[in-house]
Amino acid sequence: MKRSNLTELVLLAREGSLVALDEIYKQFIPLINHEGNRIFSRVRDSTSFEFECYKKIESWVRDFDENVHNDFRALIIRCIRRIKSKHLKNELKVVPISLDSLAGVDDEGNQLHYERYLVDDNINLAEDIIDSYDLTEKVTVLANGDSRKMLILKAWINGYNDSEIAKLLAKVCGGNSESHRKFITRFKNKECRTAFEKTA
Repeated sequence: MKRSNLTELVLLAREGSLVALDEIYKQFIPLINHEGNRIFSRVRDSTSFEFECYKKIESWVRDFDENVHNDFRALIIRCIRRIKSKHLKNELKVVPISLDSLAGVDDEGNQLHYERYLVDDNINLAEDIIDSYDLTEKVTVLANGDSRKMLILKAWINGYNDSEIAKLLAKVCGGNSESHRKFITRFKNKECRTAFEKTA
């Protein structure tokens, strides 16, 4: 039985070829972006869907056995659609998290707690934060709790372009810089432009 081009790439990627793994990612970027766009308005964070898809591709490259699965492309397409369904179902389940659970434990195993700090009434905090407040507030509203969007906005403020930010996101979050670049473009064109038009 003749191996497909994609199967050859999978075997090369399993042997450690990053170029082959990159080529495999490139073949599935259009489908992942298409499915991500379809659920974009129905989930809070479509980037976690994309990230999970790329991680699943990576794990299937490691675990792929051509004697068991004869079509890698069909296998990945099924996985992407399952991940999409899972994200849509999980969007309905929102679990509240307490701040104390995020604080963690100290070296002795004791639960840490967040503490409130009292501020001296004589200190004029307004003078210290008034200049940065508007920008920080706008960034927070636009990011809407998404750490990747927050990173993008702060990088724009610091003068980075989209390609540089995409490479940074690929290093920080994993995945392919091209998919991050496309996410940045969607974020800029859909959410940021809409927010700007509302304030203009």
